[in-house]
Amino acid sequence: MGLTILGYCPGTSAGAAGQGALDALFGGIGGMVAGGMIYTRIYPRVSKEIHRWGDFGQLTLTELLNIQIPAVMLGLTVCVLLLFTTLELAGF
Repeated sequence: MGLTILGYCPGTSAGAAGQGALDALFGGIGGMVAGGMIYTRIYPRVSKEIHRWGDFGQLTLTELLNIQIPAVMLGLTVCVLLLFTTLELAGF
C-alpha cells in the first residue's frame, strides 16, 4: 500500500514516519506490516507451486562468477565507494 498508493518505498516510509508524517506511519509502516503478515500466510502454498516450476539449485554470485567471496566483497565495496564519490563530486 505504501509504495503503490503513497509513493513510499520502505526506506523513505521509515524516514517520513520518523519525521512525523502520519500517512507514512499508517500507510507505509502499516502496509509493510500487513504485507509481511499476508506473505507469511500465503508463502507455504505459493512456494510449493513455484518449486514445481524447476530446479533452481543453490547457485550463488560467487559460483556464477567463479570467484571467491572476498573478491566479490572487495569488488562491490569499490563500486559503492566509486558511486558515492561520484555523487558527492556531482553535488548530490
